[in-house]
Amino acid sequence: MRRQTVKMLSMMLVILFALTSIELVPALAAEGRTAKIYDYTNSVTVIRGNESLKVYKGMRLKEGDTIKTGKNSIAYIEIDSDKVVKMDSSTIITISNFNGTDKNGSINISLTSGKIFNDIKKKLTKNSTYKVRTPNAVMGVRGTTFVVGIKPLGGNSQQTELSVLDGTVAFAASQQENLSVFVEMNHKANSTELTEDKLPEVRELNTTDLGTFELEEIVNNDELKSNISEVLKQEDTTLDEVLEQAKKREDEFNKNENQNEFIESGSKDNNGENDRGSNGKAPSNGGNGNPNANPNNNGNGNGNNNSNSGGNGNPNANPNNNGNGNGNNNSNSGGNGNPNANPDNNGNGNNNSSNGGNGNPNANPNNNGNDNSNSGGNGNPNANPNNNGNGNGNNNSNSGGNGNPNANPNNNGNGNNNSSNGGNGNSNANPNNNGNVNGNDKPSNGGNGNPNANPNNNGNGNGLNKPSGGNGNPNANPNNNGNGNGNNNSNSGGNGNPNANPNNNGNGNGLNKPSGGNGNPNANPNNNGNGNGNKK
Repeated sequence: MRRQTVKMLSMMLVILFALTSIELVPALAAEGRTAKIYDYTNSVTVIRGNESLKVYKGMRLKEGDTIKTGKNSIAYIEIDSDKVVKMDSSTIITISNFNGTDKNGSINISLTSGKIFNDIKKKLTKNSTYKVRTPNAVMGVRGTTFVVGIKPLGGNSQQTELSVLDGTVAFAASQQENLSVFVEMNHKANSTELTEDKLPEVRELNTTDLGTFELEEIVNNDELKSNISEVLKQEDTTLDEVLEQAKKREDEFNKNENQNEFIESGSKDNNGENDRGSNGKAPSNGGNGNPNANPNNNGNGNGNNNSNSGGNGNPNANPNNNGNGNGNNNSNSGGNGNPNANPDNNGNGNNNSSNGGNGNPNANPNNNGNDNSNSGGNGNPNANPNNNGNGNGNNNSNSGGNGNPNANPNNNGNGNNNSSNGGNGNSNANPNNNGNVNGNDKPSNGGNGNPNANPNNNGNGNGLNKPSGGNGNPNANPNNNGNGNGNNNSNSGGNGNPNANPNNNGNGNGLNKPSGGNGNPNANPNNNGNGNGNKK
């Protein structure tokens, strides 16, 4: 009984081993046909079904897998340990058919875009096939090295390009797969150039057909280097020179591509809505934008609410809102912007009934050279501080006076509140309120300012309640010396003492007289040499 039990168990083990062996044979055979990613750079993705898989070195691939390389990315796929597919950047392939064994099976690779380098190191058996398919061509091989790429032709058109580096490739258009042409080593064909029999045209390969993608493989393969040597000899060049020229061509191509992408992305982002010089909301055209401005809103030629065009923008302004030729609420065009102004709001022509005044071309601070009720006065071209040398004509019926071209402090050379034109400013005065030619409450022009006076209130040509103020002292130094004031005079005030030094010396005041007397030209002490003509 014991022997029978042992015998029965032995038979069962034999049967079990046999069954297991039957299951293992196909598994081992299937395991023998492999495809894997053995190397890659940068961005590579495998799509399996509806799932996007993270790539890693040694990753096994299956039938139906789609592999994508990104920009500046490369992927190497090894099949059956004797076939290599190198994918160029921006390439998409699908392993559409992968069955049988390496001795009795088929491999179909579908190339959707980009370029692949194929190296079939071992010649296939009669029962094995290796094909590469594109949207318009199919290539079949036995054992060879070749490059297949898809070249866009514009629109939806594209062509397949084949370059054979070793062996022979059967090349056919996809719509006439039964009619193929054999492309030999160092030859090229494409799917759009066909013979009269509708077969692809074949020509000799030249070095410009080769890119860095395949050249880098040729450089590292002695057999391929030997094969290409005949082409190099015909063109009297070297492989290194060919590689260098290919890099230059591709660098130039990539540069142009990047520029095109930048332009396209910019137009898609805002459709020109935020472009400088394009935001005029006037019934007519907005002004011209600033071609060289750097910060926000510089040199804009905005024409808000204008019946005509906005002014021209500032071509060189740097900060915000500088040199704008804005014509807000104007019936005519806004003034021209300041071409060199730096701070905010220089040279604006706002709220004018006619054209705004021309901005100060060199002014630095705020609000220089603003407009008037008619044309605004010309701004001070060299003034530095705030409100210096402004040709402001506020509340004037005509134009404001010309600003002081060289004044430094505040409020010099203003022509305010005149019924006619304001007087000319002091061209060389330095301190505050020197050389002002204010014509307050007078029908005519204010007197001419002192061109050389240094202290405060010296040489003022004030003309209060008189037709014209007296001429200021051109050389006086202390306070209130040599003033040519003409208070309550019916005519001009007397001439000031040109050489007087102390206080109140040499004043040519003409109170209640036609003309004040001439001051003592050489007097030194106080109140000496005054040419006062009181009640005389």
